[in-house]
Amino acid sequence: EKIIETGDGVVLPSAIKPGQNIAAEGSELRAGETVLPRGATVTPLAVGALATVGAAHPLVWRFPSVGIIATGDELVSRDEIPGRFHIRDSNRPVLAAMLGALGVREVTQERAIDRREEVAAALERCADRDIIIFTGGVSAGRYDYVPGVIAEAGWRRVFHKVSQKPGKPLLFAVKDGRLLFGLPGNPLAVHFCTHRYIAAMVRTMTGQAAMPLRHEGRLVEGLANKGPRTKFVLVQAVREGRECVITRAPSGGSADILGAAGANAIVRVEPESRHDAGKVTQFEWLIGAGYGEARQKI
Repeated sequence: EKIIETGDGVVLPSAIKPGQNIAAEGSELRAGETVLPRGATVTPLAVGALATVGAAHPLVWRFPSVGIIATGDELVSRDEIPGRFHIRDSNRPVLAAMLGALGVREVTQERAIDRREEVAAALERCADRDIIIFTGGVSAGRYDYVPGVIAEAGWRRVFHKVSQKPGKPLLFAVKDGRLLFGLPGNPLAVHFCTHRYIAAMVRTMTGQAAMPLRHEGRLVEGLANKGPRTKFVLVQAVREGRECVITRAPSGGSADILGAAGANAIVRVEPESRHDAGKVTQFEWLIGAGYGEARQKI
C-alpha cells in the first residue's frame, strides 16, 4: 500500500529493503524440530501453533471420568431444608468444584444412606468411572461400610489411614486399572485429601507434574504442631509488594468449612515442630484459588 502507481508500472518506497516484512519458509521452525513437547498444556496459543502446522487431530491425554459417592443418613442436598438431625451435603459440591478446576468434566454424583446394600449399589452405579471417590463411611465405626463393601466387590486395598491431619482415615484401592479413594466425611478432610492426593492422580493421568509448585511467604503468626501427625494448615496468602504475607484461616476443626472458606493456600507443618512468626515458609496455592486463575466472584 506504500507504492506509487506510474502508468503501467509502480515506484517502490525508497526505504524498502530486500526481504523486508517477508517471513522466509522455515524461519520459525525447521524440518524435524518439535512444535510442542510431550506433556505441554494445550493453551489457546498452543492451539494456534498446532493449527499453523496442520496438526488438526493431535494426540492428547484424556481427563478421567469420576464418580462421587457421599454416604450418611444425616445428609440432605444443598437445596433442601435440613431436619433436626440432618446437615446439608457440602462434600459433593466441593469435590465437583475442585475436579472442575483441574479440568475434569465427566462427573457422576451419587448418595448412599448408611446401609451396606445401598453403599454397594452406589458403587455399582459408578462401576464405569476411572476414579471413584467415597466421602464418609471409611473409618472404623458401626456404620462405616465402605472398606468391607469394596473388598467384597474385588477392590485391592493399597493403604488405609495416613499419619496426617486432617484426613487420617484416607483409603486408597485399585481394581482393573481403576482407582478408588475413600475420604473421611468431614468437609476440610475431604478438601485436603482431594488437594493432596486426588489432584496429584488427575495431573499424573493427564501428563502433568503430580505436585504444584511451592511458593514462599512470611508468616504473620506462628504455626505449631504438637502432635505426631503431619499437619496441613489452611491460610490466606496476600501479596504485599514483592512478597506474600501469610495469615492463618480461622477454623474450629475439620468440620468447620465456614471458618475456612476464605483460605487460598496451605502450609505443611511437620510433627512436633513450629513455624515462628516472621519466618519465611513454603506454601501451596489451593486448587481454584491461586493468583492468576480466572475465578467466579459472588
